[in-house]
Amino acid sequence: MVQSKIVVPASQNIILNPPKPPPLWGPQSNVIGEAISAILKRDRSKFDMICAKLHGKQLPGNLRKFLWKDVLFSPDRKRLHKIEVEDIVRDTFTQILDRNVLELGLYKPTRSTIGGLILNGVVDCYAKCTAMKNFRTEANIKDTSGALNVLYVYERTYEPYLIYWIFPLQVAFQVTDEDEHDFTDLERVDHAIDLAVYLDLFNSSFFPRWPEIFAIAELVMQILSEEDPDLFTHLKAIAINDVRVNKKGFVSVLDTPSVIFIWDQCFMQMWRPSVLRHFALAMLELLRGNFMLEEDYLGMRRHVHYFYYYYVVFVAHLLFLLLYFYYYYYYVDVFLEDSRRIFTTDLQRAWLHLESGNDLMEIPYLNRQFAYLLNVSAVLQSVLSEGELLIKYLLSFAERN
Repeated sequence: MVQSKIVVPASQNIILNPPKPPPLWGPQSNVIGEAISAILKRDRSKFDMICAKLHGKQLPGNLRKFLWKDVLFSPDRKRLHKIEVEDIVRDTFTQILDRNVLELGLYKPTRSTIGGLILNGVVDCYAKCTAMKNFRTEANIKDTSGALNVLYVYERTYEPYLIYWIFPLQVAFQVTDEDEHDFTDLERVDHAIDLAVYLDLFNSSFFPRWPEIFAIAELVMQILSEEDPDLFTHLKAIAINDVRVNKKGFVSVLDTPSVIFIWDQCFMQMWRPSVLRHFALAMLELLRGNFMLEEDYLGMRRHVHYFYYYYVVFVAHLLFLLLYFYYYYYYVDVFLEDSRRIFTTDLQRAWLHLESGNDLMEIPYLNRQFAYLLNVSAVLQSVLSEGELLIKYLLSFAERN
């Protein structure tokens, strides 16, 4: 996934050539990945055993490519009763694609009749989505847009959330710098078709359908109501009535390493609902302190004005004023803003904690940023308590005099 030329709409304010993307694997891990891939190529029956050994770990790049592809084609292997089905599936896909290209009168499948709409959406996501920002090069935008155009020509339908789904696949099956230098236009079209095939397989066989998504959400809230009633009640109190389910596979709210870690675990467990449920619970509990601070912020603000009204302890007022801005920064759009600040290792530990059947209420303390907020909160409560005593004393003194 490196740079090549593409015409980006002039209306889009996008900075190309961003900072180098975060490292998701290294040469040493790839050596291990090659060895494990070789074992699986010889004996696919060891898949479950190897995935159990890798449970909770982020995969090396080459092993990720092998495992994800193996999982994506697994339904067709069962359906066709064959081991090697990739060429069969791709040939079937391209036959339908070629027919639709002719019917629509297109020059190539990567330039569909809604190509402008797709490109605008892709550019916007690369500019705004945390996980995608460091990958917003012209080549990546071109590959994403091209693959989504191919899928539209193939299926004659398009959904904007597919931009978020194809990004992890694009990271996993990315083109190396060496291959990029020798890429012809035909090879780039072939790469876009490959990505579209992977996305079509993923969409049709693995990502939960809407009823399953709502069932997972309902179960998450039920578990919260039973094991963390305080957070459950608080979330219900501050929730808006028009709740929309996020169908973006965590891509829109986390950074790239966290997204890839989640997708690694999902692929190794065949996208079982329990994996997504535990990740949703882990994120909610890792952000528990941030969610609960919204209520604390309002109480803190009242104390600020109370102190100011009686002109008591100017230093305390200044402290509260500083904390006002500090807490305001932390409570706005908690899930959309603060989730991208979660450390990947904290998410990893929290998810494994739930996978092992441990106490949900221990997860907030696995968030190293939350541990710091607990200390700040303790100081705040101490100052509030001392301030209330001081105000009571001053009021009592005023009444006596």
